[in-house]
Amino acid sequence: MPNHSNEMQVLEAALSLVDSWRLQGSWQDAQTLLNGLHPVAATINQEAMANVWLQMGRVLTDEGMFGGKDTLAKRQEAFDQALTLAESTKDEHLIGNVYDALGFSIHIAYLGGDRSQEPKNELEFFERGLELRKKAGTTGQIAESLFHIGLVFDVIRKDYDQALPYHEEAYRLACEVEDKVIASYAIRHIGFVRLAAEEVAAAHQALSESLALREAVGFIPGVAFALAALAHVDVLEGNKTKARERLESSRKILEALGANSRVAWIDQQIASLVES
Repeated sequence: MPNHSNEMQVLEAALSLVDSWRLQGSWQDAQTLLNGLHPVAATINQEAMANVWLQMGRVLTDEGMFGGKDTLAKRQEAFDQALTLAESTKDEHLIGNVYDALGFSIHIAYLGGDRSQEPKNELEFFERGLELRKKAGTTGQIAESLFHIGLVFDVIRKDYDQALPYHEEAYRLACEVEDKVIASYAIRHIGFVRLAAEEVAAAHQALSESLALREAVGFIPGVAFALAALAHVDVLEGNKTKARERLESSRKILEALGANSRVAWIDQQIASLVES
């Protein structure tokens, strides 16, 4: 059998770079690099190809969520390719990763739609991903799956009592393995649960921690969204000046990322401060 150790090293380094660019909001650069990795992955095996398609889907999902771009068709194609390849390898861990990412893509489509009904398959995919990731024992990815299941309960079903234990366990596990990105998501939604319970001070604390975690790892689009969430709490606390500062900082980030529809969203929030 051929030795693909050099190709594997190249692929692993490139996928790590893609993940870094994804966090920075350099979505187009990440996609260009991933497209260039197909010949390298094809010389290795189907698992390598599946991981390239999986990363493409994740990048496109983030571009849709934070950039406000319509990437649904492209990311669905990427995940279809990833799942077919992953299932051919019979690698349960890899299959679990694809199912979780598929569920999150569906969730982002729901957020961008009319939100009139719970999306089909989202919870099923998250639960399937969790089951397979638990078999692999990957703590950080288990944390991600738990957080995603919590999303279904708090964002879609508004069942905050059901959601909170998922988010808290996700946060605990993410902190255990020092995954600051997943920890930032989990504590963010713990903040939203606190906000729903009108526990404004607790919400402010949780959302502030989410912002700090995102700043610490250079999760630039996430920082923009964290600032916007905190601005909402500032308003509730009667501090419109601070809210405006945060919104303007968020706007600068999103403008630099070329996220025009998200810039318009922030502009609306700034305008509402002036009007109120």
